[in-house]
Amino acid sequence: MTRRAAILAALVTTMLSVPASGAGTAAGPWATVNLCDPADRPGAMGVRAGVPAGPGAQWLRVRVEWYDATASRWTTATGGDGGWARLGDGKRGVRGGTTFTFPVPAAGRVLLLRGTVRVEWRRGKRVLRKRTVRTSAGHAAQAGGSSWAQCVVPG
Repeated sequence: MTRRAAILAALVTTMLSVPASGAGTAAGPWATVNLCDPADRPGAMGVRAGVPAGPGAQWLRVRVEWYDATASRWTTATGGDGGWARLGDGKRGVRGGTTFTFPVPAAGRVLLLRGTVRVEWRRGKRVLRKRTVRTSAGHAAQAGGSSWAQCVVPG
């Protein structure tokens, strides 16, 4: 097979695997913060993700990180690991996510949060493909109305 034919075949395969629903894109999965400290659920943060079809079942792991201003780095939040969950069989794009609740900080302090989502496409126990994405804004239509890169929980 010539290089041009191989590239064309790869492009056609990629286009055929893109779901019409917007669950994921040809570029890969996405993640966003779709719930951030609502009045009726103080300290709650929701992460929603879209995962395109792939070579195997889609698995998702959502983690939340908080920004430690003293150390100038992001750290996995205690209680901020949703564990692995199977979302679909890989035949079409899917969406999923989880909501975490954290203690509201003391008055005058702020808790800055973001999500990190690991996606794996698996056949049995074998990982065929994997990606990691951080939450980003711009997915309101796919996420159900709200889409932020981060969540700020004021004290």
